[in-house]
Amino acid sequence: MKKICLLIICLPIIVFTQPNDECYRSSNKEFKDSVIEIMFTLVNKHRVSHNLHKLKWSDKIQKSCLSHSMYMAYQSLMTHTETNKSNPYYTGAHSWHRTGLDMCGENVLTGYQYSGRNAKSWMYMKKIKNAEELATSWFVQWKGSPSHNENMLDKQWNYMAFDYYGFVDVPSEYYDNMYATQLFK
Repeated sequence: MKKICLLIICLPIIVFTQPNDECYRSSNKEFKDSVIEIMFTLVNKHRVSHNLHKLKWSDKIQKSCLSHSMYMAYQSLMTHTETNKSNPYYTGAHSWHRTGLDMCGENVLTGYQYSGRNAKSWMYMKKIKNAEELATSWFVQWKGSPSHNENMLDKQWNYMAFDYYGFVDVPSEYYDNMYATQLFK
């Protein structure tokens, strides 16, 4: 049985602010490793609070998370499927193709800073000051969505991984785009 969360929801837009702008970018390994570790801890605490076993980390699945996050970033599109085979990060149409696993669950999201004159009044802006706030912000968004939360709490999963990718797209009005992927097996 292949399980994938296909619900795409409108998530709050996040404005990243740091004393050092490099702190939140994917290129800062120390910051990024902290975000990943915190996300893993948050998911396991959430599972334990629902009387479920903790998940183990999978480096193999993490590579797929990063690849899919990069795919989404270069497509500028939040998606569960990879359809553009010419994208340099194309690794398979669906999460089970990308991981080589029989079945898996996937959560994706995006956050970006919007600075253009066309910014909408309904856009929710949240300033992120550190790795814990970034990981917690994304975790809370997934937890608040019934189908994404179901993936995090599915008792059949034994492994998980998480990764994200961001880049600056200048001079576009969109910049500091961040795309994140969680996978469960």
